[in-house]
Amino acid sequence: MCISFALLGLLLGLLAVAYFLTIWFDGAKFFIEYLKLAGLANKIPHVKKYLTVKSQGSPDTYLEYIEVNKDNFLTRLVTCPKCFSFWISVSFILSYVLAVCLFDLEAGLFLLAISTVLIPAVAFCGLYLYFKIK
Repeated sequence: MCISFALLGLLLGLLAVAYFLTIWFDGAKFFIEYLKLAGLANKIPHVKKYLTVKSQGSPDTYLEYIEVNKDNFLTRLVTCPKCFSFWISVSFILSYVLAVCLFDLEAGLFLLAISTVLIPAVAFCGLYLYFKIK
């Protein structure tokens, strides 16, 4: 039973990582478009500045723009596919372990014990799947 939870977590995790990487890196325009739709794009100074630069003919995407203009740890974290993949994997696996613990404590503790193997496996497989899809 515990092994089936681990395999299910691995499968769901790598699909979730590939999905989030695809949405974030290939569809980063959605972030700006939703801000425009909600009327918030001109209220956030950094986004407003990006839209001004973009209207002047800059070919940069928003992720490229923040990587150059806001160089800090968090920016490097969200603009690096490997880093982003790892942290998505950590959050997914720990959430999955918590959810399994609510239904079956023994399986949840087993998953927590092997999470040091599951997290890198999910991160790597999800990243591999993302680059195959891309």
